[in-house]
Amino acid sequence: MLIDGYAALDKKIDDLREEINKRFVGIDERLNAIEQHLDLHDNQFEVVFEELHNIHGEVTALKV
Repeated sequence: MLIDGYAALDKKIDDLREEINKRFVGIDERLNAIEQHLDLHDNQFEVVFEELHNIHGEVTALKV
């Protein structure tokens, strides 16, 4: 009887561990997707910043 109780508890712990691991995998996947999205926008901002810098240089040259 006592062994059956331990076996049932062990199964519950294993089931909980599996559920938690699945959730962490899902969270990792979503965080990776967010990171990729942010990287894409970061690159776009770098291009825009570079273009603004070029325009600033051209405007400064026109003032002279």
